[in-house]
Amino acid sequence: MYANRLFLLPFAALIIVSMLALGDGISFAMLNGIGIAFIVILLIVQFRLDYRHPAVVFAAPWVVILVLASIDLSLFARPISLITSYMLLAGVLLAFTVAGLRLKAPPQPERAVNPVTLISSGRLHTCVLGAFAGFIAISGLQVALSGYVP
Repeated sequence: MYANRLFLLPFAALIIVSMLALGDGISFAMLNGIGIAFIVILLIVQFRLDYRHPAVVFAAPWVVILVLASIDLSLFARPISLITSYMLLAGVLLAFTVAGLRLKAPPQPERAVNPVTLISSGRLHTCVLGAFAGFIAISGLQVALSGYVP
């Protein structure tokens, strides 16, 4: 019935993280460590680190934010608050739960369809190269106008 039978795993992790966060005496580092461990285990077990899956694409930047928030990068860096860390973890784990609930699509008969080429590869290469050159030009202009060039 369900495409993925492990859809309750993130929900259980969310409940465990919630109990830890609402309990007394939990520190920011402990919540981040446990949450990051849960998320990485879920990425490996449930989604097999499939970088094309929407839940993995959604979770990757948030995991990086949580990892960087738990590292002292400089003397002036402030850690995020415990409730913010909890909300990030809860959002990612809830997204994993919803992503695991998707139903199997009914089998479709396979039809051979000729692909339609909207833009040739040469034109696409030219467009991408032009966009990159424009980005470099605008970046150079911003550096020059800000006074970093002597």
